[in-house]
Amino acid sequence: MLRSLVGSEMCIRDRYQRRVRGVPSIAMPVQGFAEFHHPPSVVATIAVLGMSLHYLLPLRVSRASLQRRTPLAMATMAMGLLVMYLAFTEFGQHGEHPSHVRETQGVVTTGIFSICRSPFYVAFLLGLAGLAVLLDSWWSWLGTLALFGWLHLLVVPAEERFMTASFGSEWQQYMGTVPRWGLFLSLIHIS
Repeated sequence: MLRSLVGSEMCIRDRYQRRVRGVPSIAMPVQGFAEFHHPPSVVATIAVLGMSLHYLLPLRVSRASLQRRTPLAMATMAMGLLVMYLAFTEFGQHGEHPSHVRETQGVVTTGIFSICRSPFYVAFLLGLAGLAVLLDSWWSWLGTLALFGWLHLLVVPAEERFMTASFGSEWQQYMGTVPRWGLFLSLIHIS
C-alpha cells in the first residue's frame, strides 16, 4: 500500500520519515531546506524572531495605537484559527489526521479543501499576519512574507509533485479546480 499523506502540507515530512526508516521515496528529489521542514516549528521560529527584532529594534508600520490595531489583529488571528479548525475537522470526518506517521487512503477535497489546497499554511500565514498587525512591526511582516515565499516557491511545489506522483490524475484534477491559496490570492492570480 502506498504510504502518503492527505493534503499537500504533510508530504515532505512523510518523505523525510521514509528516508529515515530506509523506505524508498517515490517523490521527486527536492534540494535544500524545503525538504526538511516542520511548519509549526518554522512558524514559531518566525514569530519569536519577529517579536525579538521588534523589541530590539522597533520598526513600526503605522502610528495607530494598540487599541486601534487590536481588533484587526484578533480578527485576523481568529480567522487563522477557524481555517485550522475547519481543516482538522475535515480530516477527522474522513478518518484522516495530518500526522506524518499515519497512512492515508486518499485525497480530501471537501469542506475547506474544496476552496483551498493548503488551508494549514493559510492558517499559519493568517496567524503571523495577525501578530504583525498587533505588533505594528515591519519585522513581523517581513517574516510573514518570507514564510509565504518559502511555502509558495519551494515547499508547496515539492509537495504537489509528491502528491501527483502518489495520486496521479485525482490530484491533478484537484489542482486544476481548487486554488492553492484559496479565494483571495486566486483573484490576484497567485496559484
